[in-house]
Amino acid sequence: MLRAAITASIAAGTLLSGCTAGGTGSSGDDTALPKTGVCHRVEKVDAEAVTAPEVSCSSEHDAQTYYAGALASALAETSYRSRAAEAAAATTCGAVFPDHLGTDLSTAMRSLVTWRVFWPSRKAWSDGARWFGCDVIGGPRAPLSQDLAALPEDTEGLLADDRARERWLACVDGPSVSEGSKVPCTRAHDWRAVTTIKLGEPTADYLGDTEVVARTEDFCASSVKAWLGYPDDFEFGYTWFGKGAWEGGNRRSVCWAKTNR
Repeated sequence: MLRAAITASIAAGTLLSGCTAGGTGSSGDDTALPKTGVCHRVEKVDAEAVTAPEVSCSSEHDAQTYYAGALASALAETSYRSRAAEAAAATTCGAVFPDHLGTDLSTAMRSLVTWRVFWPSRKAWSDGARWFGCDVIGGPRAPLSQDLAALPEDTEGLLADDRARERWLACVDGPSVSEGSKVPCTRAHDWRAVTTIKLGEPTADYLGDTEVVARTEDFCASSVKAWLGYPDDFEFGYTWFGKGAWEGGNRRSVCWAKTNR
């Protein structure tokens, strides 16, 4: 018997997706390009109105800057955090993210860490600042939580080592992915994120919710069954991302297997 446990994830900042947030990562001048490797305390996924203070990476933190760059000259006259600017920054942050972690996109999306975009202040923007920064963040502690998990001192290459990777892969302890608590796969769990499905090329238009769900469910059913060794009776779930995430560069859904391994 095949049973599907569907998990819809549409809003930015939810499990395994990128999110945007305000703040400079510093309480000082933010006209200059941010430094990479700097750590911050963001504390909440929805941190749009919060400036993330810089902290020592040896102290508790939930964000680390892994990339900073200037917007393309074609966007120099755009309004502050316009849709075009947000999309350009999100696409870059998402593309660089797996390389920073030392892995591929599928594994990065199935990990306990995600990323956020942050911007200069409105004043710095009016003074000519046109940069954006990308932070690794700890990801929400649970699917419906806004609290972020703590990060190690250095996130570069976090998923490169096979033994260390298991500590950072995403599993869920609970009756379903949406109702359980997100935990490292080294802990007792009921669900594991096992594969992802690519739904389109970078230039492709959004397929629409109905088509995204249909393709995701069909792929995850067969993919999870294969991952489990083709049992007669199994359960699977999936996380799909809506139009907003698509416009930010995400073209994948995540498949979950009901398993304690």
